[in-house]
Amino acid sequence: MFLKITETCVFLDKLIMKSQEWWDAREARKRMWVDRFNYLTNRLHAAAWIVLAVVVLYYSNFFLVIWESTKVNQLFFSLTMMTFGIMTAMTLYVSFILPSHEDIEVTAPRLIPLASAIGGFCYLCAHIAFWPIWGWYTPFILFSLMLGYIMLGTFMPKNSFGSVLFLAIFIFAVISFRYIPHKGLLH
Repeated sequence: MFLKITETCVFLDKLIMKSQEWWDAREARKRMWVDRFNYLTNRLHAAAWIVLAVVVLYYSNFFLVIWESTKVNQLFFSLTMMTFGIMTAMTLYVSFILPSHEDIEVTAPRLIPLASAIGGFCYLCAHIAFWPIWGWYTPFILFSLMLGYIMLGTFMPKNSFGSVLFLAIFIFAVISFRYIPHKGLLH
């Protein structure tokens, strides 16, 4: 009798082990497909913001309007350009001088909060500077251009070449007004 109970327990243990192995394999497969789905949806989300930014850039001819319009608030436009220059210098510093360091938060712990504060101030100044041109469209235009440019980083290589490519795309976006056939349809 004792032998049968032992054999039954061994059989149940093997059955439970097989079930646990099967369950672990199932969870691993599920995790793999969830990771793939998340990767794909993140890329599609980024691509949608990039396409929206390109459409807004084309439709508003943003850079031609901000350079040539007399409606721009010059004080806040100057503040916008100064803070944008500071942020660009900080980005170049992080991209080319600090890549050998493992963690920016250890090397330059105040850099991220400072860049965030300067970026927020730059965004606010841009709203005030461009409000006379586009009015209530200004938040939509600036937000879509900003998010489209940020999301572009998802498709860039994670090295110095990616940083240079990112900068080259920004420069092309700034001079794109030369290739847009209209003066901006939103102002």
